[in-house]
Amino acid sequence: MRLHHPVLALLTDFGLDDPYVGIVKGVILSINPRARIVDLSHGIAPQDISGGAFVLASSFQYFPEGTVFMAVVDPGVGTDRRVLVLRRDSRFFVAPDNGILSWLIRDAEPHSCWEVVDRTVFRTPVSNTFHARDIFAPVAARLSLGHHPGSFGRPVADPVLNLRTGVQVYDWGVCGRVIYVDRFGNLVTNIHESHLSSEQAVVEIMGHRVPMTKTYADVSPGSLAALVGSSDYLEISVNMGNASRVLGAGVSTPVKVCKKPGKSCGGPAKEDA
Repeated sequence: MRLHHPVLALLTDFGLDDPYVGIVKGVILSINPRARIVDLSHGIAPQDISGGAFVLASSFQYFPEGTVFMAVVDPGVGTDRRVLVLRRDSRFFVAPDNGILSWLIRDAEPHSCWEVVDRTVFRTPVSNTFHARDIFAPVAARLSLGHHPGSFGRPVADPVLNLRTGVQVYDWGVCGRVIYVDRFGNLVTNIHESHLSSEQAVVEIMGHRVPMTKTYADVSPGSLAALVGSSDYLEISVNMGNASRVLGAGVSTPVKVCKKPGKSCGGPAKEDA
């Protein structure tokens, strides 16, 4: 389903202090003045492709069918990495071919993917440092007008995948890592709710043992809590505080969830990607 006045959602690591986001919106509106632009997030940590992939995959389903997403976290801007369009669940995603679409591709069958090869849809000249303005925005705007990606792209079957999203499953529990830190300092892990059992009672991170709770307020202010967040993934938080700062933890910090409190985690593992 395509909307007459489609939503075009933007995800970048640009922040809001500079004019980059505004310029991208200006380019989109110059091509499709009726586009309804939504800022999904511009607070992805600089060059954090994995964080962008997580936010995109955990957010897109709340947007209407026909939405076009432009996702630009692009350390390789100016290089020959491909420009992709992915179609999944009646939505389109425009992004660099650097793994930011990994979660969307992993979790969906079937899907379709194209490489943009017709340079006439780009702004000219193309800057080596601002492909969001000159390449991704024009492509996304044309998709929002109803153009099919096959009209300026060719199918690809080998997009770059960064699938370091699996957890290790043990007899004693599960082991994963932090994949995203939000502005509140909550440490979101790659451990999905489905990996947890009623036996699992305590989380280990940075030498701390953290109780599993239902809400942030189940512990006193300033105390650590582990709970399943709105994305259905386990997160470590501090009630009325910042877990990342308190623990000195961030992306890639190991996390364990143990079935039996009072015992250290350990034992043979099997991969559950």
